[in-house]
Amino acid sequence: METLTKPGKRTIPTKLLQTKSPKWKASPEVLTILKSSREIYKKWKAIRKSKEHHLAIKLKNEKKKMRSKQRAEHAIDRQTFYQQIMDNPHTQLFYRLINRGRSNSRATTNCLKIEGEYIFCHEEQRKRFAQYYEDLSVPKEELYDNTCLNLCKIRQNYVQETLEEYEDNPELFKDMDIKKAIDCLNTK
Repeated sequence: METLTKPGKRTIPTKLLQTKSPKWKASPEVLTILKSSREIYKKWKAIRKSKEHHLAIKLKNEKKKMRSKQRAEHAIDRQTFYQQIMDNPHTQLFYRLINRGRSNSRATTNCLKIEGEYIFCHEEQRKRFAQYYEDLSVPKEELYDNTCLNLCKIRQNYVQETLEEYEDNPELFKDMDIKKAIDCLNTK
């Protein structure tokens, strides 16, 4: 067995290899701009990095183009996220919006459009979100399903009947019984 594991330990790397790709989400356009700026940098480095050279200016313009493309993509992502919240609101998106605001102060929502009204004040946005989720939790009379209500009442009656049966003979536990049960647990 050792003869099989020994060569395996020698050939399989023990530490993780670092990836060369960017850590942020990059589109194919950004990746092509990134590759071209790397190539320009290598050429500029080969000629000893003079700041007045035309490659330095080209590299500066290429980096500027990459940053503006990244900012545009982030803005599009933000807009689609906000539109998703407005079109199909649910708890997961709501908490993503809250956590996004907590993690980065620059990514706060400037404006929400609720029922055709634009809301800019953060306090008013919080109140509107709270009102929205309160409305979700309280059933509306005209939208409430009577069959569901009847089923819930039937279930409640069953639970109440079973509880009444067990109220006569409650099972009492002593301290020693609980300690014995704890001692029987598999603890390491």
